Amino acid sequence: MSSLSDDIARFIEELVRLQKGPVVIRRSRLAEQFGCAPSQITYVLETRFSLRAGYRVLSRRGGAGYIRIEPLALPRGEGILEELWDQVGNRLSEAKARQLLRWLQREGFLGEKEGTIMEAALQRQVLALSQPWRDEIRARLFKAMVAAAWSGSRGDGGKEEQP
Repeated sequence: MSSLSDDIARFIEELVRLQKGPVVIRRSRLAEQFGCAPSQITYVLETRFSLRAGYRVLSRRGGAGYIRIEPLALPRGEGILEELWDQVGNRLSEAKARQLLRWLQREGFLGEKEGTIMEAALQRQVLALSQPWRDEIRARLFKAMVAAAWSGSRGDGGKEEQP
């Protein structure tokens, strides 16, 4: 069963996908649609639509307030893995892994099936270890899977090394 935050995030992601660019919405209207307080919308935006998750969010509060959600493009070319490794670091939470996978899918770097397989492999239940080991192993697995997908999509045998 998904949470209200998951439902709101999926709704916003779908709007961004359909719009293929920035989306402007009203916080109060979205809160009314989901039957929640505007602070719940703010929470979703802060936790799921950050710069690290591949979005720029501009917000204006008040009666004529709005939220502008703009998807950011992944850097192209040789620096893409370095950018991702910086994002991942040495530890990776399940939520952050999901955000990065959505970003990679949105940018066309991963297909839906690849993303689903990777997300399944990175789940807490699969990595049944205590902290900090779980997040460290998740980070290593994420990097290895993305590097494998990157080398397969480039067709050059994966000459770029994992930093």
